[in-house]
Amino acid sequence: MIDPRPIGKILISKGYCTDEQVQSALVVQADRGGLLGELLVQQGSATRLQVLEALGAQLDMPVQAKIDEERIDPSLVGPLSIAYARESELLPIAKA
Repeated sequence: MIDPRPIGKILISKGYCTDEQVQSALVVQADRGGLLGELLVQQGSATRLQVLEALGAQLDMPVQAKIDEERIDPSLVGPLSIAYARESELLPIAKA
């Protein structure tokens, strides 16, 4: 189920960040711009995996830290460039 809450609220509810850490990152975001998740990682308040899990909750998409290569359907991966998959940290592994 899609979680419509802002990413900061999701990270707090999962116990990954405190409200103070999110508020601090929001101040930086208002001053310099940037994505909240990236700012939280930069300030050491959350890990990249924790931010990805929160984004996955927002989009109702599972996040897998480790992928069993044998489970990947080659027909899904073929159209993607390696550069895009790495940059976006997305890789289709199965049809829904």
